[in-house]
Amino acid sequence: MGLPCEWPDAENRSAGYLTTSSDLVDAQTPRRLSPSLSEYLPMERLPWYTDVSTHPAQSKGEVVTNISAASLGENRVMTTTSSMRQGMFHGMGQSVKTSWSILTLSHSDGEPSITSETIPGPPNPKGVCDVQLVRVADTVVAYGSNLPSTAHSDQSGLWFMWVYSIATDKWTEVPYIDGDTPSLRQRPLLFAVGDSLVFRGGVPYAVVRVPKTDTWELSVQTHNWTYKGECDAVVDGLPLLVDLHSGQGSTIGETYHAFKRGLHPEKLLFYHLQYSGGNWDVEPDLWGSSLTGVAYSQHAWQGSASAVSLSDQHQLVIYQKKGEWSWEPVTTECVVRDCISLDVVPLEVLSVDEKLQNATVLLVNPETLLIVCAETYIVMTLDPRVLCRFHSSMVGFHEFCDRERDDSG
Repeated sequence: MGLPCEWPDAENRSAGYLTTSSDLVDAQTPRRLSPSLSEYLPMERLPWYTDVSTHPAQSKGEVVTNISAASLGENRVMTTTSSMRQGMFHGMGQSVKTSWSILTLSHSDGEPSITSETIPGPPNPKGVCDVQLVRVADTVVAYGSNLPSTAHSDQSGLWFMWVYSIATDKWTEVPYIDGDTPSLRQRPLLFAVGDSLVFRGGVPYAVVRVPKTDTWELSVQTHNWTYKGECDAVVDGLPLLVDLHSGQGSTIGETYHAFKRGLHPEKLLFYHLQYSGGNWDVEPDLWGSSLTGVAYSQHAWQGSASAVSLSDQHQLVIYQKKGEWSWEPVTTECVVRDCISLDVVPLEVLSVDEKLQNATVLLVNPETLLIVCAETYIVMTLDPRVLCRFHSSMVGFHEFCDRERDDSG
């Protein structure tokens, strides 16, 4: 299945599908190049939070191998964590344990606090240790397939999928039915659209581990699967979707959005990926190049990206860029993206020491952001005076910042 695209010079192109890399390379050479944010970010960043606090999230002497979280509403969050004792090898299945808990955020004397309640979680007799959690409508879906002893082998995985009802506090299993469900695989891209879980790609358990390119939807009401087709999104033999992880994008309304950088032998390419109505679309991200050297490194992608929806078209993206050398500290950059105009607004740097690789970013309430990391929970109090001011007609951060200065003056 090809990707229907709308290019910057669409008036000079016939409507078509993304099938070759040359069209995309040409299309991503915009007539109006955006300047690099690094030239003036120090004086243009917008403050967007008023407080940051950290809270311990793991027992001493343990190494977290997997963590995932989903909001339950009312300042409550479900988490699942797989960990092992320090010094143990990942291949020793008996050393890995998976725990489940519900976090509750509250404030005492103006200070945020987190309480954790251990819960049983769904039955997991085989010890699947790569569970991902996704909030879908009034449920939380849990999916995993990997055993500790098969983490780096070609053995077959398992099927682990359960749906948790927030209203009844009950788990219901979604069974594996050969031919009617996606095949077993590791780490598919998971996200919610309406009352459906979208399940895309992943790496199969096979001797030749070629990433999958299929897309499925699971109705959390009927537990029925619908196959939506294959989608490669290949550019110069490199698929755009294969390394898109579940937290890198977010759903706004009925559309999933993700901003991604691709590596091309001759130039850096930037994309805006969308999924809606059972179809994947891609368009050039003309403002993505302005993040080079800021959120993205100059040469190769080193770091992580996490996104959360703010409004009906705006997305907060938190980038953490690794230093050129292993001993250099990480830099955590934050921007707001407009998913319609693709504009970018730079925000104040987030000063945290924690690594956000595989972290889950959740908007617990309109004024509180929770980042669930392997070792720490980060609670941020947001400044709604900034985050609520993004308008539907942003036409570039220059004009946005000019408007900010006029309002403050």
